Parts: sequence; C-alpha cells; structure tokens
Amino acid sequence: MVTVLVNISVAPAQESSFVAGAKKEGKVVLYVSAQLSLAQAISKRFEGKYPFLKLEITRTSGENLLNRIRTEKLAGKILFDVVYSAQPSHPNGARLFADFLLSPEGQRIIFEDRKIPVRSDVIPENSPLHPGGLEIFPGPPKVVTNLSHYAAKFEEIFGPRR
Repeated sequence: MVTVLVNISVAPAQESSFVAGAKKEGKVVLYVSAQLSLAQAISKRFEGKYPFLKLEITRTSGENLLNRIRTEKLAGKILFDVVYSAQPSHPNGARLFADFLLSPEGQRIIFEDRKIPVRSDVIPENSPLHPGGLEIFPGPPKVVTNLSHYAAKFEEIFGPRR
C-alpha cells in the first residue's frame, strides 16, 4: 500500500505555472517508508518525465519517518515536499510528483512492484488483483483500530511471522 500525503490544492499539474515554478525549485524531497527499490523505480521514471527535477529520497521505517516529521515540525524546519507538508519547500515539483504518481504510468510502477494501484485501469482484467475479482472482507473496527495489539496476540499464539 502506498500512501502519498501532500498539502496542495488538487489541480492539473500540467499548468504552466507549476512547471515554471518546479523548474526554479529544481527538486522534490520525498520521505518514504516503502521499499527503496520501489521509490527508486518511481524516481527514475519521474525524473525521465521531468528532467529538470531531481527527486531526493529519504527512506526509513514508518515509525521513524513519523518521528522525523514530528521533529522537523517542532523545530520549525520542514525539509520534505511529499508525505505531508503544511508548507512544502517545493510545491510545484510536489504537484508534478503527485500527478505523476497517480497517472497510469506511475500506477503501472506500483503494479509492477506487486502492489495494488489506486487506478484499476492499469491492472489487466485477468489479474487476481483486478477489482472485479476481489472479495473484500471489512475488519471489525475494534480490530482495525487496535491492529498492533491483535498482531502481538497473533504472534503470542502462533509464533513470529516469517
């Protein structure tokens, strides 16, 4: 699952003001807890599409990532553009990145990494991941909101997951 949090207004990223602004910024700073190989694949194609932008990736675990974001916020020095940012350092580049990541090309990268993309139009209909063939079983709210507790119980009963 890939979650992208960007504090920007939703508008077509191809607007010339975004592109002109992004060219001046020259980079987009991405904090990610996904696998580095996936972030690098996205980076390579994003930079191919927008060669005037360098995607700087910082990869760490989810908990460490949240701590880093909190620390930056407390220090009043936000250094990233894509994750969540009240005042992104490079807003135009972030808009282009968000647009790219949600495009069919960006979502194909997600699918090629065996993740479920948000766009069903990039998943072949014969794929077991196609929404038409998925069976959804919602989890009880008690379990969903206390997932770490139930994961620990699972490991207590069945042993560590492999």
